[in-house]
Parts: sequence; structure tokens; C-alpha cells
Amino acid sequence: MNKISIFLISILLLVGCDSVEPEMEPTWPIAETKDFNVSLNLPENTSLKLSELTVSSLFTNENQLANGEGSVELFDDNAMELVYATNPEGDIVLMNIVNPMTTEEVILDSKTTAQSLAMIHPWVMNLSVEARQEAFDEIALLPEFNAYHDLIVQGINSGEINPLASDVIVEAIGDFQHSLLSRIEVEIAPLVMEIDNDAVNLTNKSSSMAYSLQLYDENNKEFGDPYLVDGVNKEILSWGTIGNFVTGNFDLFTPQEIKFQVPSAAQVYTLKADSWAGDAAWRNGANISSSIVGIVSTTLGKLMKNSECAISIGSFFYGHAGTVLQQMTQNELSTSQGMGQLISIIGNTSNSLHGVINSCPGNYSIGSQAFNQAIKALSLVGNLENGVLLFFNAVDISQYDSQIDFCFEKSEDDIIDCSNKMTGTWGFEFMNSACSAKGTITFEEDGSITIENPLSIDGFNEGEVTSFYDFNGETLTINYERDYDLCAAPPGSPDFVDVIEHLTIQVEVDEDDGFQGTYTYAYSGDGIKTCNIQTPNCNGEIVVFK
Repeated sequence: MNKISIFLISILLLVGCDSVEPEMEPTWPIAETKDFNVSLNLPENTSLKLSELTVSSLFTNENQLANGEGSVELFDDNAMELVYATNPEGDIVLMNIVNPMTTEEVILDSKTTAQSLAMIHPWVMNLSVEARQEAFDEIALLPEFNAYHDLIVQGINSGEINPLASDVIVEAIGDFQHSLLSRIEVEIAPLVMEIDNDAVNLTNKSSSMAYSLQLYDENNKEFGDPYLVDGVNKEILSWGTIGNFVTGNFDLFTPQEIKFQVPSAAQVYTLKADSWAGDAAWRNGANISSSIVGIVSTTLGKLMKNSECAISIGSFFYGHAGTVLQQMTQNELSTSQGMGQLISIIGNTSNSLHGVINSCPGNYSIGSQAFNQAIKALSLVGNLENGVLLFFNAVDISQYDSQIDFCFEKSEDDIIDCSNKMTGTWGFEFMNSACSAKGTITFEEDGSITIENPLSIDGFNEGEVTSFYDFNGETLTINYERDYDLCAAPPGSPDFVDVIEHLTIQVEVDEDDGFQGTYTYAYSGDGIKTCNIQTPNCNGEIVVFK
């Protein structure tokens, strides 16, 4: 076992041995090294011969092989280290990136080569060792990997002197890295939509409410069958963790997710999530009603959520509580007010609810009087403002939208997020007195914008209009510039002077589904002085509305 100072290695590489003083103490941590066995496996039908290959690492240069086996020296550390095999021309033909702390024998084959090639790229620069190892393993599980691996095998078997640099492999690496890194992730709380070339992964990060998912095509017609992403199970398993939830920390819960295939046809798709549509309505109805009944009987509450009972009980509850649930969603009722009314609904319908429960498979034959008496105890609930954050179902109904739309556009080569695309014509109003005015902003399909502003100064020979907007779901930023001629200088001459109109808007989504924020409106250019025009340069508050 050897000990090598990384600091000394660096100095030796930079300035040579003669400039290193022997008495100099190393100022960098000492890193140990260790010998590792290496085993090579060539793909079938290859013209490569094991006897002609050598293996190398940072500390080993072209070690010979015996029956396809050899050895290399690596840092004995929690790290990711490259090991590779070369042909007689010195070109790499196989490789692997390994963690010496978790590796007993280094394997070099076509699969490890494909995985390693995907990670020889700047995208890994800021990944920890653990993250790199996870990425390395995950790469081989991606749906695109098999086809990519086949192309790597073709390249290795191509007979070219430098096979991994062949056009086939270079193109294959680029295509695979594109599919690996071009994933789209859009978050509209509490849901996150992640899309790659093959699948949509919809995660419910934080809501106890289930969502029904339906895909629509560009003609707003249903595409395929609906899916259901479950609500997060917010059962608190330990009293010791209660303080986390009372203070609003819900990170201990496990998100729910569902995955389904991306349609093959190239067009715009909308994924609509609705907590009160399809199977989500009875699922959420069953969860809420069983939670309320579970206050007095956890066993009965559990039975009510049983799959054999949940549909009938959930549908029954939603049929009676739908109006209250919608009022909570629209914040017309507070969480505590809504919870109080939901408890009252259980109490007022206890006779009918008892019949639904007893009709469920299992024949529990719960007596109606006993059931009604137990439910009546719910009227003894104290101040519903206490511990309101722990009313998970009710809190989530109030804080998250019940209807969430995601949008993505599928082309032959790519998938583009269009969830936050602005469309149509919106009105705006400058609110300060100096520039009080109303106008319109039209968001075009090509991403450009057209602004009709009554404060604009008339001109002619309009030149370039530069417009840009960005909307991340919460903040809308608009930059608009218009360049045009203002007057002839001197008057009557064929020469004109121009001005540039500037409008910058930054606004946030408001509670009325419009926007509020600030703007800056100004002019620049030689025409302002030459043409003796008074221009409105001002800034202040603005509202943007549909």
C-alpha cells in the first residue's frame, strides 16, 4: 500500500522534481492508493483481441493482461475514478468509472463503457461522489439505454483504430446525453410534472388529496384513459415528530407518483389534474369522511377507506359535501370553518352514512344507534383553530388548487414545456397619475408580443420591434422596444431622426388571476431633442388583467 500526497503530485506535474525541497512538509491531506484487479469482457463478434490490450489508470500506465485480467492502482478513497483499456495504437476501447470504496474488482465491458461515456461531460462537474454513483447506476436503467448501448457495441466492433471516437459513437453519445439531460420539470404546487422522451412522471409532493389526471390533445379532446395520483399519506407515526408538523414542516412525508407513456404524435398536449374529478372525487371523499369518523373509531375509519367500501362511501360523502369542499378550495371558507361544516355533514347524514357502511362487503352489522351516538360525540369538538395545521385534508383543500393544468409540446426531436405560456390579449393600466393610461398586451403564438399603448408618440417608418416575455407561473416579466422615425431634420429634408420606445413590466400573479407589479416607461434617441417632443418618461405601479 502506497501513500501519495496530492499536493506533491500537483507540484511534480507543474514544475518537476528539482524544484521540490526534500524537507518540505505536505500541506494537503495524504491519499492512500490500492491495487485492484481488472477483468475485461469484449463484446461478441469483435475483432479486438484481449492479448493486444492493456489497462491504465491515474497511477498505472498500460499494464499487460493475462487471459483478459490485469491490475491497476487507484486512490483508496470515496471517489469516482476512471479505468480504461487501450489498443496497440494507444486509443481507448473500453472504460469504467468506479468508486474504489465500493469496488472489489473493476469490470471493463461495453455496458460500463456506455455508462462512462455518458458521464464524461461537464454536466457531472458539480455532482457529489454519491450523486455521480447514483447517476452512473441510473443511466443503465433509462429506457433509451439499450438502443444507445447497441450503438456503442457497434462502434467498438467497427474495426476502426480509434473506435470510441467514431462518428457512430460520438453521435450516439450526444443523442443519449440529450435524452438524459433534456428532461422537463414543471412544478405547480403540490404537483411536479417531469417529462423525458418516453414518459410523463407526475409526482404529488405534498398534498393529501388525490388528483385525477387526464391528457388532452391540441383539439381539447381526451387522449387515452385517465390516471390517478394518490394523495400523500400524512399519518403521523410518532408523537415525537408532532412538533415538526405543528410548525409547518411536512418534509417527513413520502410523495406519491405515477408514470405513463408520452404520446407518439407530435402536437401540443395538456395534462389536467383535478382533485374532484373521476376517481379522485370518491378517493378524497373516502379519505376525508374516514378521517373524521376515525376520530371516534380508528378501526371503523380504516374500514371505510378499504377499497371495497371506499367508492360508495367516498361518492356518498362528496355528494353531500361537494359545495363546502368547493368553497374551501376557493377560500370562501377558512380551514377551520370548512372543517366544522364537514363534521356537521357527517353528523347530519349519520343515518344514511350508517346504511352505506353496513352495505359494504364484510357484513360488520354496526348498530345504527351505537353508530349515531358515536358520531354525535363529534359535536363535542372544541376550538377548531387549535392545531389547524394538522387538519391535513382540510389544509390541503384550502392551500392547493383543485384544478391544475400542465402543458407540453411534443415534436419529432424534443419536448417543450408550454405550461406557463401566455396567450391572448390582456389589458393593462398604469396606476400613477403622471402616466395614467390603459392599454393592451397581445401574446402571439410565436412568443412575440404586441402592445397598444395610448401614451405612445406617433411616428413613421417604423423599424425594429423587439419584444420578450418570461412567465414562470408566478412572475411575468416583459421587455418591449419599438424603434421608429419621429421627424425630418432639418424640416423638409429627406433625413430623419428616430426614437426608441421602452417599456419594462414586472408583475406577480394576484388573487384575481391577474397581475400586479411595477413598470418603467421611457424614450431614448436623438429625435427627442431634435424634434422638440415632450415624452412620457415615468414608472410606478401597474395592473395586468384578462
